[in-house]
Amino acid sequence: MAKILIVDDKPSMRKMLKTNLEIEGYEVVVAKSAEQALTLVDKTINLIVSDLRMSEMSGIDFLKVIRKKDLNIPFILMTAYAKVQDAIESMKFGITEFIEKPFEVDFLLYKINQILKVSKFKSDNKMKSFLNKFNEEVNIIGESTAFKKTIKIVEKVSQTNSSVLFYGESGTGKEVFAKYLHYKSNRAKYPLVAINCAAIPSELMEAELFGYEKGAFTGANSTKIGLFEVAKNGTIFLDEIGELPFLMQSKLLRVLQEKEFLRVGGTKAIKTNVRLISATNQDLNELIDKKQFRQDLYFRISVIPIKIPTLSERKEDILLLIDYFISQFSKEFNKPIVTVSEKTKNILLNYKYRGNIRELKNIIERAVILSENNTITTDVLGIKIQDEIIDPQKEEFEELEEFEETTPLQVVTENAIRKAESHHILKVLKSVNWNRTNASKILKVSYKTLLTKIKDYDLKP
Repeated sequence: MAKILIVDDKPSMRKMLKTNLEIEGYEVVVAKSAEQALTLVDKTINLIVSDLRMSEMSGIDFLKVIRKKDLNIPFILMTAYAKVQDAIESMKFGITEFIEKPFEVDFLLYKINQILKVSKFKSDNKMKSFLNKFNEEVNIIGESTAFKKTIKIVEKVSQTNSSVLFYGESGTGKEVFAKYLHYKSNRAKYPLVAINCAAIPSELMEAELFGYEKGAFTGANSTKIGLFEVAKNGTIFLDEIGELPFLMQSKLLRVLQEKEFLRVGGTKAIKTNVRLISATNQDLNELIDKKQFRQDLYFRISVIPIKIPTLSERKEDILLLIDYFISQFSKEFNKPIVTVSEKTKNILLNYKYRGNIRELKNIIERAVILSENNTITTDVLGIKIQDEIIDPQKEEFEELEEFEETTPLQVVTENAIRKAESHHILKVLKSVNWNRTNASKILKVSYKTLLTKIKDYDLKP
């Protein structure tokens, strides 16, 4: 855990900060003056939190000495006497964050967490290439055509401030792509604040997003900073935005248009400079038709819509993801790196992942825990193999459903025809490398009819 140096001439402030930081798991050292702090600064210190006004040496003078020693330690400066000149001067010497007192402890803790993440990221990049570390940090794994196409779009739009909407099935990794976009952008050194719109009760949503003033309602005993304020100059990620309450949609729209908001119970407009990234697994156009989502908000949040491919659309990445998850869970559960039997690999490659990458991750986690002799075998996968696997090499037909004596003969015939058709069409498509024009000629059906049957039978390469 990171080691933090607290510098403040007030014992009560030192004690309060030390207690709260230690509760969070940080190692904390304290100094009552900048002079004392200079004797404690070494390469083990990961972050300095210092008061501005102190006797003898000020926080800015302390910062100057630190920088003259060529120590690039992240530095937070606290003050109850904020002046523009102080802020400008501290910026000249590489201040990381300038925080006005009084402040919410949660706000400071959030800032510390974000600063340390960025600091660790930069430090690790000295030893690893940027892309490799980046992939490791946000779990971006893939080599498939669909994956590369999506990443190319994300990287291109990352250098803009336009609103982005990620959409696609559940479990495809929309949040991971949102993180990747943020950390590739020029806002990377500022916070990325993720909010699950489905997880926050509608009556609390406004207070969470915009905060509230002391006395705004019963129980509001102090001012609360909202997440839009926490994300200053950074990125707000609204996951499952289709679940955003309708009343809040109009308030969010106003914030995006005016770039300012009011805390609950507040009268002073607070300027905001954040980038909005949203994600959904719902059809927002369908919600618009049902009057459950505002069309004007949809246009605001989806300046750049990006579809995240399903796992079935990036099958070439399955083995890469399996290797990654095995490595991850082997370390977590302190088990030797396990191997995967060939039969198991074949099953995992042909399995229908209804939960996409999230489901694959869960399968591997279970398999690593239950595996024996350092090998993952079919019996520890926890999936219904016969129900889910389509083996393209298998010639014989399996029963589509359990025998029921009341099933009409016509239904049995129709089911058999559908299965025979889909099986034969798939074989022909594979034989011509999925050239649909050639396949339609071989099957002696129109191109349009073939496309309809491919869609109807859900046939995929």
